[in-house]
Amino acid sequence: MLSAGFGENFMFFMQPHPSHRTSRRLKTVRLCAGRAVLGLTAMGIFLSAAPAQAVSGTWIGTSNELWSGPSNWSSSPSVPGASDTATFDSAGISRPTLVVDGAPAIGSIIINNSAGSYFIGTGSGDVLGLSAVGSISMGSTVGAPQQIGANVNLGTTNGSEAFTFSNSSTLSGAALFFFRIISSGTLTGVKTLTVTGDGNTEIHGGIINGAGSVAVNKTGAGMLSFLPGATLGFQNLTASDGTINVNAALAGGAGTAVVTVTNAAGGAATTLNFGSVSQTLASLTIGAGAKVTFSSGLVGPGGGGRELRLSQRCFGPRAIHQRVADSWRARRAPAAASGLVAASLPCPAQFLQLARWSERDIHR
Repeated sequence: MLSAGFGENFMFFMQPHPSHRTSRRLKTVRLCAGRAVLGLTAMGIFLSAAPAQAVSGTWIGTSNELWSGPSNWSSSPSVPGASDTATFDSAGISRPTLVVDGAPAIGSIIINNSAGSYFIGTGSGDVLGLSAVGSISMGSTVGAPQQIGANVNLGTTNGSEAFTFSNSSTLSGAALFFFRIISSGTLTGVKTLTVTGDGNTEIHGGIINGAGSVAVNKTGAGMLSFLPGATLGFQNLTASDGTINVNAALAGGAGTAVVTVTNAAGGAATTLNFGSVSQTLASLTIGAGAKVTFSSGLVGPGGGGRELRLSQRCFGPRAIHQRVADSWRARRAPAAASGLVAASLPCPAQFLQLARWSERDIHR
């Protein structure tokens, strides 16, 4: 028995007794087969534990409206992930409304359908994460408005990151709409969002800082509009091309917004239009060839108009030419007619009072 026991444990090194040769051979087979099954089982566990590889895909909406549904994508059984591109074209326009469930992260979104509108996100709980260097873009042949109804969190890691919203379509009505909040979410660092393209982009929900800060950079000949009621909690707005309409208080009216308008493209004047809302800014810089307009002015304290406050500047009646934009040209006229009136007030409560004026613009 002792010999048999050692024979089982060291069968490759000890010659078994002839009377036990057959039984030991069977045991050897069983033992090897067992090890083979164990090896395959272990391999099977390993393979089944590996997640499906995320790949870029096109929305086809086969099963339902859920973003997370693999069969809704051409990349099935995978759903586009943080380093991938999700494309929306004519293939899925029969199911144009998506529920962005599970807070997915995506590398880029391309909307390129020639007809029909997509609505990506339907409720306040829909959250879409955009990876670093990520973009949401519309192609030049898109012929209808496209709507992002999910909150958009910029970034996947802490630190400085860049993102792009682009609309290349100049066809009638083909604007790119954002109806929820755009922010850095729980991530720290500066998230720079460039809005570009020849088409129009509208911000209805708002842009706020989150745990980090968001800086907005407007390029391209198109129009960027911040709609009334939008929450604009970011501090830095830079425009170098196109038209920007601001119809909500920058930085929530806290007086910390830094606004710079230049005409870097060298074509038609970059134009920043302030709508009928009071603005309190830390600074306003207007470069050569750029223009800032106001839809209404403040006739005087308590006059019922609107005002532009520069919270960190002190002005005398003539100081506007030296302190605000280096060499602004203001066409002076009686307050009742056309022109710019600068109030001389003690610090720190200075503000420009904009009287009724016909051209309603300040330019170099």
